[in-house]
Amino acid sequence: MPAGDVIPKKEVFKEYIKTRSIQAVSENFDCSVTTVRKLRDGKRVSRKVIRDAALALKRPVRELIEPDIACLIPREKQFFTDLQCGYFIDSDRRGDGKPCWYSETVVIKLAPNQGDDPRLIRFTGHMVNQFKERFTIEGIRINDHHFSLMGISDTYGWSFDASFTIRDKDVLCGTWSGVNYLENNMAIYRMFISKKVLKPEDLERLTVDNPIDGVFKVKRDEENE
Repeated sequence: MPAGDVIPKKEVFKEYIKTRSIQAVSENFDCSVTTVRKLRDGKRVSRKVIRDAALALKRPVRELIEPDIACLIPREKQFFTDLQCGYFIDSDRRGDGKPCWYSETVVIKLAPNQGDDPRLIRFTGHMVNQFKERFTIEGIRINDHHFSLMGISDTYGWSFDASFTIRDKDVLCGTWSGVNYLENNMAIYRMFISKKVLKPEDLERLTVDNPIDGVFKVKRDEENE
């Protein structure tokens, strides 16, 4: 898909446009007549067009676009059991404390007890990081946009919570939360789980192609102190 493009839900826009002139919709959405026709026909448009349409219709953008199927968290159980390699950013606890990439091996198996909710797929397993620290893990495939993973160190009792919301081919892209011990702050870092070994250039591409939205740090208004 071209960068910056999304697929509009044509049934939504078709319903809206059929009782109005295309020119009127063009003015309401602040876009060209050609773009209105694209919305009606379900053809790709820029994200700005969808944002403007959402404001005009007073509807959330998620109701106006088709999900990118290639980015959804798969439901196939084997996808998860095929995952073998993990990569995560953490503060350098054996050095100057600056964030850097670490790697780990991953073993994920289908949990014997799947619980009572058929929407959830549960997994168990372990991770061993490059320092030979072993973590027991539990994972839950919650929906098309969420795979949750929790890990507890078998030795030190350290723990982490990871959330994966995007799939990039054979890689799950997400974040894990923990603590920056040097700063004594809450920390959120990138994390990838892959079916195969990733090179530094792969990590760079995945980081660039899957940016993280949101505000993790709010500056204090020193003028009001």
